[in-house]
Amino acid sequence: MQLIPDTSIRGWVVLSGARVPNAVSTVCPHCREKGVFTLSGLRDDPNILTISSPAKCPGCNKLVMFWAIRAEKQPKSNDKNPEAVYMYPPAKNYMPMSEFQVDIPPALKKAFISTIDAYNSTNYAATAVCARRTLEGIFKHLVPEDKRTLSLQKLIEHVKDNTDLAAPLTSLSHAIRDGGNLGAHFDMEKEPDQHLAKHMVELLDYLISYLYVLPKEIKKLEDSLGKCS
Repeated sequence: MQLIPDTSIRGWVVLSGARVPNAVSTVCPHCREKGVFTLSGLRDDPNILTISSPAKCPGCNKLVMFWAIRAEKQPKSNDKNPEAVYMYPPAKNYMPMSEFQVDIPPALKKAFISTIDAYNSTNYAATAVCARRTLEGIFKHLVPEDKRTLSLQKLIEHVKDNTDLAAPLTSLSHAIRDGGNLGAHFDMEKEPDQHLAKHMVELLDYLISYLYVLPKEIKKLEDSLGKCS
């Protein structure tokens, strides 16, 4: 089973008083092409709190199943999303979009989604290039506006010299930069593969979490501790 994030749902309908998806944008587990799956056979099973539907891939025409899980038999309103939406079979080597995307700048979010989309479509050279572009976005948001035209290497060095950025994260950033350069400059012997591309996406996820999510979570904890004292 593969969890489908809310950001992948392209259409909603109301069935038996519950809001459920009727169009899902995701990678096909059979052909690995991304497309919009139309859920036209929605079936409600209140005994196990699920609404299910088959859907055919718009590319290869093979069947995929979707389930929406709801919290109660009789929803009090029809404007609440289901508890979760799942797909079966899951796509092999699929990289889900992190839920923290609401915490990052829109342009950076768009770049990171493009990186994940490239990886999920098995275009690993494009993944490396998109990862480098995402990294540029991360560091451009960490420097003053007059420094944003600097090269990526100089952006990293500027942040390292002027921001409390731990040494391991500096090494991590340079590693992603080098991987992006590898994707941008074709080399028969060093073409990015699935293993390298996956590591680049995972490291970007970690870097964004560290820079954008962790500070907010620490602030929430400090506020909670302040209320308790």
